[in-house]
Amino acid sequence: MMVQGLSWQSIDWHAHVDGGEQQKLHGLTGHIANGQVMAIMGPSGSGKTTLLDILAMRKTSGRIGGGVRVDGWDRCPGFFQRASAYIPHEDAFLPTLTVFESLQYHAQMRMPRWSTKEQKQDRIGEVLRLVGLRKALHTMVGGVLPGGLSLRGLSGGEKKRLSIAAAMLPEPMLVFADEPTSGLDALSSVRILQVLRDLANRGKMVVLTVHQPRGSVWQLFDQLYLLSEGRLMYAGPTPGAADWFGALGYSMPEGVSHADWLLDLVSIGFDKSSLQSNCCKDAADIAAASQSFNSSAQMAHIVATVSASFSNGAGPPSWMKNLCSGELMDEVAFPNRCCSCFDLPQLQTLLWRHALNYWRNLGNVGARLSLAAASGLILGVCYSGLRTADEQDPRNIPDRLGALFFMCIVMMIAPNCTMSLFSADRRFFAAESAAHLYSPLSYYLPLALCELVLNLVAALLFWTPLSALSGLQWSGGRFQYGLLLCSLIQLCGAQITNFSALLLPNQELSFVMSVAINICAFITSGFLVRTTDMVFCVRWMRILSPAKLGFQGLVLNELASVTFSPNKQLDAVSQAICTVDVGTATGVTHPSVKRWWLKQPSLRKFAASAIADMLPCVDPCLTGMVATGREALTCLGLNEPQEIMPAVLGLLAQLLVLHISGWLCLRHLHKEKR
Repeated sequence: MMVQGLSWQSIDWHAHVDGGEQQKLHGLTGHIANGQVMAIMGPSGSGKTTLLDILAMRKTSGRIGGGVRVDGWDRCPGFFQRASAYIPHEDAFLPTLTVFESLQYHAQMRMPRWSTKEQKQDRIGEVLRLVGLRKALHTMVGGVLPGGLSLRGLSGGEKKRLSIAAAMLPEPMLVFADEPTSGLDALSSVRILQVLRDLANRGKMVVLTVHQPRGSVWQLFDQLYLLSEGRLMYAGPTPGAADWFGALGYSMPEGVSHADWLLDLVSIGFDKSSLQSNCCKDAADIAAASQSFNSSAQMAHIVATVSASFSNGAGPPSWMKNLCSGELMDEVAFPNRCCSCFDLPQLQTLLWRHALNYWRNLGNVGARLSLAAASGLILGVCYSGLRTADEQDPRNIPDRLGALFFMCIVMMIAPNCTMSLFSADRRFFAAESAAHLYSPLSYYLPLALCELVLNLVAALLFWTPLSALSGLQWSGGRFQYGLLLCSLIQLCGAQITNFSALLLPNQELSFVMSVAINICAFITSGFLVRTTDMVFCVRWMRILSPAKLGFQGLVLNELASVTFSPNKQLDAVSQAICTVDVGTATGVTHPSVKRWWLKQPSLRKFAASAIADMLPCVDPCLTGMVATGREALTCLGLNEPQEIMPAVLGLLAQLLVLHISGWLCLRHLHKEKR
């Protein structure tokens, strides 16, 4: 497909400010033909990036007026996303991938479906040669990893060239670059612009914003589009800018570069007494100079060219019709970039990239697995006394409940340490979804699968030492049921963290929300406060509490099949009776009362109350005659649900709801805002 020119007419942009609107761009008109490099220049705040985003169909905020056409036809997303490429100001490459792997990923996502593996490899080699990165083929991109760790890799200039290489893979006809030389040294800037110049020489159109280029870079531009205060000051060949402003009485001093002089000329808002006297000093001067150019013969020629393009009466070519209608022919078939569709090839490519990123990010994977293993070991040692305790003695129930409840706390709170990972991931998604590389669903599912595998391994490393050292139930499949419940609690805790990171705009607020959700889950678990003792407005929250279902399932797994020895309970009652101060309890102080007291079986009810007073850690109902673990759990109010499988299914349902909520947040709240 071949594009001849890009035209825009009367472009206005109004920003939403304090409930109203403020105009930032004022009736901009222009045109660029294939084979040209156009530099949009101007001081900070002049509207350079805003205009570039409008031309590239990247502007998502404010109100846009005017029109933009390609070869005289309105842009449609299906066509324009395939015919153009956008090089952002900041790179969006995963630090853990190599240069080749990064380009391999973009080749899978950007190049036509009919391209074979060999064709994609050849294209990668070609663009690497064009941008001069063949020697860095197996070098990691590098950068700061989530959590603050730094990975050595490419330099700033090499990352810019990698961005250009990724944009060049599908051979776009239009290339938009947002300040490609920003932050680079002089030599790197020249090399970057030479790459873009070579693209134009190959029949492409290059539109870029640049702040203050050096002289050698200035020579690489064909067209200059100069802005100030959102107004057009000059549009045309770069050598003609000095002559035009000279005709207005603004002469260029000797020994000053064109770019420096032009920016000094149109910049306002500060004291310019130290600069040349013949320059624009306020908004009135800017408006007057802009009006002069808009009334010039040069602008009249641009307007005529644009008007002819907008009034083109010929029908669009067949390939453009197919791309715009979505009826893609084989020769123009590109990956599905629908914002909501499920795409299997996209999913496979993203799964490969996510898995590679997890595998190489040892700071994330290693820390999470080490924390799980260490937590399980520490808790197992702390509760190791349960191994020698008699499980038929109901006095051991509180210790077992405490171990299981604290386990729930650790599994749900521990994923918060990975909040930075979830927050950092959103930056890559926002940048790549703005380029329409994939759908949110195709991105979310592979990420959820990687988290599933990692959390299952973490649950195994946590549950095994804990249950082995603390003497929890192993026989009859109880270890497997406990591991299943532990895994589901771990997954729910991780998804609460992920959902909080997706819902709120920054890591601090996300952490607060995640902790608040977990606190509500612990309060409604039934361990700290009986469910029957909760007020109605709090009691209903247990339906949404993973801690409630997870703790209940673990308690059933541990105690439901246990039977208690009546003799041991009678011994416990007798021991308690022997230690009761009868004089204090009844007001009688005679020594023979105690002997009489011990012989009265009818006073067991009073003995139960005495035990509750002496052993406050034991629930009063447990000092009565309970025959099974289910009776004890009923007495404690831990009897909903009454079987393990409903608890498992409830956790699965909660996990599904959390995932759907997270996907909706990703789809609607994390679009790139420009």
